Amino acid sequence: MTIKYNDFHKVKKVGDMLINHNESLNISKIWDEIKTIGKEELESFLKKLGTYLDKFGKSTKLFAFSSLVALMIGGGFDYDYLKNTLPDDVKQEITQSSTEQNILNKIYKDYKKKADKYLARDIFKGTPITGKMLADAALNAFNEYGVLVPLELALAQGQWESRLGTDKTHRNPITNPFSVGEYDTHTHMRFNSTKEGVEAYYNLMAKDYLKYHDMDELLDNFVNKNGDRYASDKEYEKKIKSTIKKIKSYW
Repeated sequence: MTIKYNDFHKVKKVGDMLINHNESLNISKIWDEIKTIGKEELESFLKKLGTYLDKFGKSTKLFAFSSLVALMIGGGFDYDYLKNTLPDDVKQEITQSSTEQNILNKIYKDYKKKADKYLARDIFKGTPITGKMLADAALNAFNEYGVLVPLELALAQGQWESRLGTDKTHRNPITNPFSVGEYDTHTHMRFNSTKEGVEAYYNLMAKDYLKYHDMDELLDNFVNKNGDRYASDKEYEKKIKSTIKKIKSYW
C-alpha cells in the first residue's frame, strides 16, 4: 500500500542536497533524511522528488537520482524493490546498462576506499582482509541477491567476531573472520581462504538477513529469515550498533 507523501520541504531539501552533491558533502546528511521515510511513502516521495528536479533539466535529474540510488543501495535497500518505486522516466534511464554500471562502479570505488581506510587502523595490523576483498564480495552478493551489505555493518561484525581476522583467540580468524557456521560449542563450516570466508559472510547476509530485514531492524533484533540469531550474545545488537557509530566517524 502506497501512502501519499506530503512533506514538500523535505523533498526540496533532499533534491537540493543531491544537486549540490560532491566529495566534500557528507552524504550521511542525505541518508539521515532518506531513512526516515517509510517504505509505504517512498514511491510517493520519489515521484515528488522527480517532479521537483524536472525544473533543473534531464541531465541534472539523472545525476541526482543516480547519486540517490547509489546511496540507497549502499544503505541496504533491495535494488529490485527500489527500481519499482522510481519515477518511470528515471527507471528507464537508470536501468540502461551503461548508467547502471556507472552506479555500481561508484559504489564499488567508495566501498573499497572506506574499507581500506578503516582496515589501516593500527589495531587491525596484520589483518588478512582488504578493501578490495570486501568490495568484491559485496558486489558479487549484490548481483546475486539484489541487496548490498552495508560496509559499516560488515566492519562492525567483523570487528566483534575476530577483530577483523587478527584475534588469535578466535578459532579460525584468518579463514573465517565473520564466524560463519561457528557455534559456541563447535565449528560447523570451514573455509580454505580469507576470501572464501568473506564471500560466505556476504552471501549469507544478503540472502538470509538483509533480504528480509533492513539494517535498522537487524540492529534491534539480529535474526535471519527463520528467526535464528546471528550470535548468542544477548548484547550483540547493542555492541554492533555502538561500533557502527564509531566506524562512521572515520569516514
